[in-house]
Amino acid sequence: MVLSNLEHSTFDSSGSEAAQRFTTSDGTTLALWRGGAADSVVTYLFAHGWTLDHRSWDDVRARMEAAESDAAFLTYDHRGHGLSDRLPPGTGNLERLADDLAEIIASQVAGPIVLVGHSMGGMTIATLGERHPTLVADRVAGAAFVATTAGPFFPRLRRSPFFSERVIPWYFARGERSAQRPPSQRAARLNARAVLFGRDARNEDIDRALAQAELAGPGVTVEFGMSMSRHSRLRALQPYAAKPVAVVGGSIDRLCPPRHSIALAAALPNASLTLLPDAGHFLPYERSAEVVGRLRSVRRAAGLGAGGGRS
Repeated sequence: MVLSNLEHSTFDSSGSEAAQRFTTSDGTTLALWRGGAADSVVTYLFAHGWTLDHRSWDDVRARMEAAESDAAFLTYDHRGHGLSDRLPPGTGNLERLADDLAEIIASQVAGPIVLVGHSMGGMTIATLGERHPTLVADRVAGAAFVATTAGPFFPRLRRSPFFSERVIPWYFARGERSAQRPPSQRAARLNARAVLFGRDARNEDIDRALAQAELAGPGVTVEFGMSMSRHSRLRALQPYAAKPVAVVGGSIDRLCPPRHSIALAAALPNASLTLLPDAGHFLPYERSAEVVGRLRSVRRAAGLGAGGGRS
């Protein structure tokens, strides 16, 4: 596995760290960003959502870096997203994302880790527990599942072969074609507002989300969409059962409604559940302060201190 500096980045990331490139075991290179303390007490490792990129964590990162001067922060772009390599056909699934994350943890992060996953990033963390339980047991001090699910989606309809084999693939293929031929900017904003955000969404946040979606490469919508439609891992959460976990959801999230957060929290004995009123799916933008509060509570519950703000 190879790690090197990227020659150029168009991203305005939350920290001053240089973008780096990490090569996974199947030869796909991922873009990573590091920040915070060099000799850290804990590392917060952030996994972003579907068709987004590491910039979705910028607001949370900025608040966390101001609040915890002894912590390190690592964000990255999933394969097929942002500045990472385009998606190698057949690798757009949660299992491969979990393996990518496992390789990052094993080779790029020292010391205790708090995993933080939004949407598909949270599903990646759940899948990590299924595929790499020993790694989770040994390296992960706590976790936060933000606007996400351990499944299942479509619990009744997914039993229908017609729905699973025809309707779902058609739906995601249609979505990918639409992404390649985007509508007007106004229509794109209206759609993003309706799908991703709750009440009182800020236009600048919607534009930031759209800018990230524009960089999602071919296959991302269809392959990851199909994989998430099969996601059902409530039992796979067992490696997190003895760890402090924060589950945070939005009360009017249309992609991962509150029932998903409630079920996820109920599966974990040490989980705290927070449902934020009037909030939608993009909690890292809509409710960054509340997300930061829950992350800091996970650190305290893990016995890693409270952190110290910058003077």
